[in-house]
Amino acid sequence: MNRRKFLYQSGLLAAGALAAFSWVGCQNDAPASEEKQEA
Repeated sequence: MNRRKFLYQSGLLAAGALAAFSWVGCQNDAPASEEKQEA
């Protein structure tokens, strides 16, 4: 295996997971805050 390629893929995977996690968190926070403001 090529170590550089492995590090690149692992870093890309980690960045994608972090971005997806933060995006899902924003999507979950927005409706909750809107519901709290309405109630």
